[in-house]
Amino acid sequence: MVRLRSLGTIDLRDAHGNELRAVLVQPRRFALLVALAVTRPYGFQRRDRLAALFWPEESAERARAALSRAIYFLRSHLGDDVVLSRGAEEISIDRARFSSDAEAFNAALDSGDPAAALDLYGGELLPAFFASGAPGFEEWLESEREHFRARAASAATILAAAAEAGDDLFAATRWARRAADLAPFDEVAVRRLLRGLDRSGDRAGAIRFFREFSRSLESQLGVSPAPETRALAETITARDTEALIAPVAPPSAPPERRRTHLPSSVARRRGGRMTLAAVGAALLILPWVTRQADVDPFRVDVALFVSTSRVPSRAFGDSIESRLFDALVQARLVRTTPDAAPRSGWRLSLPPDSLKGRTGRIAATEVSGSWSESQGMISIRARVTERRGKGREWDVVDAASIDSGLALIERVAERVAGAVAVLGSEYYASLLPGLGPPPRIEAWQEFMEGARFDATGRKRDAVQHYRVAVALDSTFRWPLAQAALAATTSDDPYGTWADSVLSEVHSARDGFAPLERNLAEYAFAIRATDWETSYRAIRAAAAIAPEQYSYQEAVRALNLGRPGDAVVALRRPALSRLAKSGSLNYWRLLSSSYHALGNHRRELDAIRAARAVNPANPGLRLQELKALSALGMIDQVAPRLDSLVGQPREEWITAGAAMVEVARELRAHGHEAVANQTLARAVAWFRQRPAAEAAMPSHQYFLGEALYLAGDLEPADSLFRILAQRYPDDMDYLGYLGAIAARRGDHSSVKRVVAMLRARKPVTPLPGETSVVWRAVIEALSGNKPEAMRLLVEAFGPNGTFNLHATQDFEGMRDYAPFREFIRAKG
Repeated sequence: MVRLRSLGTIDLRDAHGNELRAVLVQPRRFALLVALAVTRPYGFQRRDRLAALFWPEESAERARAALSRAIYFLRSHLGDDVVLSRGAEEISIDRARFSSDAEAFNAALDSGDPAAALDLYGGELLPAFFASGAPGFEEWLESEREHFRARAASAATILAAAAEAGDDLFAATRWARRAADLAPFDEVAVRRLLRGLDRSGDRAGAIRFFREFSRSLESQLGVSPAPETRALAETITARDTEALIAPVAPPSAPPERRRTHLPSSVARRRGGRMTLAAVGAALLILPWVTRQADVDPFRVDVALFVSTSRVPSRAFGDSIESRLFDALVQARLVRTTPDAAPRSGWRLSLPPDSLKGRTGRIAATEVSGSWSESQGMISIRARVTERRGKGREWDVVDAASIDSGLALIERVAERVAGAVAVLGSEYYASLLPGLGPPPRIEAWQEFMEGARFDATGRKRDAVQHYRVAVALDSTFRWPLAQAALAATTSDDPYGTWADSVLSEVHSARDGFAPLERNLAEYAFAIRATDWETSYRAIRAAAAIAPEQYSYQEAVRALNLGRPGDAVVALRRPALSRLAKSGSLNYWRLLSSSYHALGNHRRELDAIRAARAVNPANPGLRLQELKALSALGMIDQVAPRLDSLVGQPREEWITAGAAMVEVARELRAHGHEAVANQTLARAVAWFRQRPAAEAAMPSHQYFLGEALYLAGDLEPADSLFRILAQRYPDDMDYLGYLGAIAARRGDHSSVKRVVAMLRARKPVTPLPGETSVVWRAVIEALSGNKPEAMRLLVEAFGPNGTFNLHATQDFEGMRDYAPFREFIRAKG
């Protein structure tokens, strides 16, 4: 086996341990080998992309020739069986005969072994390496270096959290320092190290590290540390000069149930009143608009903690409140205003400019609680209450021995800060309080960082942050459920990485709350392409959290031929805000559900209700045209199509594309002559477009489709061949070529296309896998109805789907009883 080392060092050796120096001294060819080994997702890569990456200065023909020579060179030195080819256009490496530390590093992290990954990470990818004349490769290399650094930093963070959970402060601090070294300007990592040094008693080291970090940040980036980092450093500095927590011994004074003012020491230190910071929208979503005149949506109150002991100590209560405030400041949830007067507890609000015109007197969020001492144990109960909406409450309860009072307060403060942050998010406030205790604030911040990556499609990075969140707080299981969903919507949902993530989640499912378990089962079923089970799981999730999951339930219901169930889900009061917003996706799904039920009048009413909110939206106008076509209101279709001509495109929707879609619907409902006229009009529209627009793939696709539906197979075949050569991974282009061959009776071409479709692995975690549906189309056009039905069941499940009702290629199946039952609406 050939072995490549590229993390922190550069080395390439054959199966006998001999250095392959002849390859190492050829920078561009060695770089090609590294790109084949490291680029994700692993597998075959297009020759034209690699040629452009490494030989951009050459013509396409000369670049491909240079690539061929490089491949020949690598095979001659590594062995013919190491570099593989698939056809004339794709190459890869045989991973059974080639290994790299970079791939092993990724595999270790994907399988949940961060220690093994860090053993492999000796430093940046290809240190000090340069391949002249290949700027595209240099950009790729820098991006990959950042990828590996970020994953290594995440691995160190996971190990730090695990060590901290095991009370190994030395190891926790060591791993936190490694994380900060790997991500020197990541202030989340910096704050984690500062807290670790503080907890281990090395406050001087924490202060020294902060000063060094500040100097580096200002000298290299020209910026200052974030407010929350400065606040944490100031807290540690203050703690280094005075004891924050007073002795817990009970005083001889009489019991004191409630103080109406702050103790003088705390009042001097805190100034009484604080303001809520302007925080990142992803961390703390604050749509706290309320109609209640007595509720200030931008205010949080921290009440004095009451002792329930017979002989209480006010000093310990002071310590709880003080540390709670510190935790909120460090999380950038609050900041102080020194000119405020002392109050009973602390009022936390937005900066004064944000309060203009707001006269509310009751805080939107309140923190209150009590503590008691009994038989050498101290217990604390904190309650976080949001008063802007449904009055949700979230309790933090913990206990410890008297000599562990400091650690107890620290744990409670971290979870109170987490509860304040979660309840400040309108979306998560309605989800998480019922699933377990509030998360530690660090775990919540890691989760939200993962959610940001998740929303932008960076699923692997998202999962890393989800793993860190769970490592920081083992009671916070929600990130694992989200990791399962991320794996099934990644760029390779059926690959080994997704499998490893789902396996990790599956092993932890016993600790899940019902909602988390339902979401995990939903992801597992998607991976198994078990669409019925996935539907039951998302339906169970929607029963618990209808506002969040009813829409997804409706999507699954319609995909599985249950339009009635989809309508029920969409009409729930929990989705009323979505309906009133004029959301195109919502109304399109509702109208499609009515369409599947054959209730076209309700379909038209739904679309027109949406258009009343969003009258110019082309997508809604197209839905209206389809409803009119189904109702047979032909006289209203043509003038509305006219109104789309000359309108700006909306994503894929143009006047020509709308004509193609309307023609499908007209034909499906028996208006074949009008459908043919509409297709002819669509073809003419496409052929009159400017040259720049005519060169767009979407334009060529819809023109090819219009020609195909009109029976003009020769030009359609030419267009789809061009598109298939340019975009070989798009199965629709290949499918049309197979359908055209089947209509012509070209059995050899049909056989070739079917083999290519069969070789494609699933890529979309939804019913109706494209490659399988196209194989069913080809079998139906070839007259093999039983095989077509078998493939449709494989694609959609045994209960069928309504999505094929307007597919012209299945018209020959309409007299086939199993097919009629398959497309019949079931719900």
